[in-house]
Amino acid sequence: MRDSGIIIVTIDDYEVGNLRPLMDRVFGEDNRLGLITIVHNPRGRSDDLYFATSHEYALIYARNAKKTKTYKLRLTEEQVENFQFEDEISRYRLLPLKRTGSNSTPKERPNLFYPIYFNPQTLQLDVEKIAGFMQILPLDSDGGKRVWRWGKQTFMERVLTEIVVRGEKGSFNIFAKDRIKEGRKPKTVWSDPKYDASSHGTILLMNILGVRKSFEYPKSLYAVKDLLEVTVAERKNATILDFFAGSGTTGHAVMQFNKEDGGNRKFILCTNNEDNNGTGYKIAEDICYPRIKKVIKGYINLKGKKEKGLGGNLKYFKTDFVDAEPTDKNKIKLTKQATEMLCVKEGTFEKDLDQKNFKVFKNTDHYTGIIFDQIAIPEFKKAIQSIKAKFSVYIFSLGDDTFDEEFEDMKQKVQLSPIPEAILRVYRRIFK
Repeated sequence: MRDSGIIIVTIDDYEVGNLRPLMDRVFGEDNRLGLITIVHNPRGRSDDLYFATSHEYALIYARNAKKTKTYKLRLTEEQVENFQFEDEISRYRLLPLKRTGSNSTPKERPNLFYPIYFNPQTLQLDVEKIAGFMQILPLDSDGGKRVWRWGKQTFMERVLTEIVVRGEKGSFNIFAKDRIKEGRKPKTVWSDPKYDASSHGTILLMNILGVRKSFEYPKSLYAVKDLLEVTVAERKNATILDFFAGSGTTGHAVMQFNKEDGGNRKFILCTNNEDNNGTGYKIAEDICYPRIKKVIKGYINLKGKKEKGLGGNLKYFKTDFVDAEPTDKNKIKLTKQATEMLCVKEGTFEKDLDQKNFKVFKNTDHYTGIIFDQIAIPEFKKAIQSIKAKFSVYIFSLGDDTFDEEFEDMKQKVQLSPIPEAILRVYRRIFK
C-alpha cells in the first residue's frame, strides 16, 4: 500500500471482535479511520437463535492517517430537494436561529441571549435598540428563554445574506439560511434501501448473469460504491485491489463510479475458481469474469430489458507456480508470467513488438518495454527509435545495475523502472 492508501475489510458480527484487534496490531490504532455498521439485510436472518442479524461491518484503516484523507458522500436527490429555496449564492433551507436542545438556555450560554430589533416595513435588523423597531427574543412556545445560534457580532456579519424573517401581525420568527453543501460527512451507521444485499446484490447478479442462485450473499453494489466514494472520490486515477473479489461487486462499483464522475480508476480483482458452495458455478470463470464482461458490454436482464454497458476493458489472468529448478522451461515460464504482471502494473496490454529477448506493449498513450537479457538493450533501443511516445522500461538482470548510462541518449523518452523485488528474487534464484 502507498502511504496514502486505505484498506477496507467487511466482516460479520461473529468475527468483528477478533478482526479489530488484529487490524489495530497490523496498521495501528491511530490509523483506524472508522468502523461502519451497514444494514445489508433489513429483514434480519430468521435462523439466528436470539436476535435476527441485519447488519455487517466495514473496518477502514489507513496506511498512514496523516497522509491520507476521506471524502463526503454526495447528497441524495431527496436531500437536495430539502434545500427548496435559492438566492444568488446557492440553494438553501431555513433553520430557526433560536437554539433548542442541549446548551440552549441563557444559563448555559449567557452571551447568546439578547434581543434582536426588527423593522417590519423596511425589513431592517439590528442588535442595537433603534426607535420604532420591535424587539424579538429567543423564547420557546411556553415563553421560556432560549438563546440564538450566533453571537451579536456573527449575527451582524451575516444579517444581509444569511437571515430571513417570517411572520405577520407583530409575531415574527428569525431563520438562518442553511446552505446546500457539496456532500455530507458519512455516519457510522448506514441504513438505506440501496444497501439491501438481496435487492442490489443477489437479484442484480441474477439479472446480469441470467441465472438464479449462482452465488451466495453478493454485496450491494451501492454499499461498495459509497465506500469508494468515501475513500477515493477525488482520486480519479486510483487503483482499487480486491483480493477476495467473489462475485466481482467491487469491479462493477468502480466502473459505475467512473461512469458517474468521469474517473479513470482501475481495479484488480483476485478470486479462486472453486465451485461456489455446491451450486455448480465456478467463482472466477462462471460468475466474476462474466459479470464484469457483461457490465462492460451491456446485457439483457431477466425481464428482457437491455441494460446499457458501462464501457471499459478487461483482462483475465491465471496464477501459477514456477518451480525453482534452474531449467530452460522454468526460465521461460517465469519471464512470461512476470511479463504479464508488469503489463498489469503499467496498464499496457496490447502487444506491439514481440522479439526473443524483449517485448513491447502499449495502451492509448503509453508503452512498456520489457528486456529479458541486457545484451539486447542496443537492439531494443533501435526498435523503439521511431516510436514517438513515453516508455517505461524493465530490464531483467542478475546484478543491481541501473542501466542509466545505456539510456542516457533517451532519458526524455524512457523511464527505467525497477522490477518488483519479489519477482527478482525468484529470477535470480533460477538463473544463478
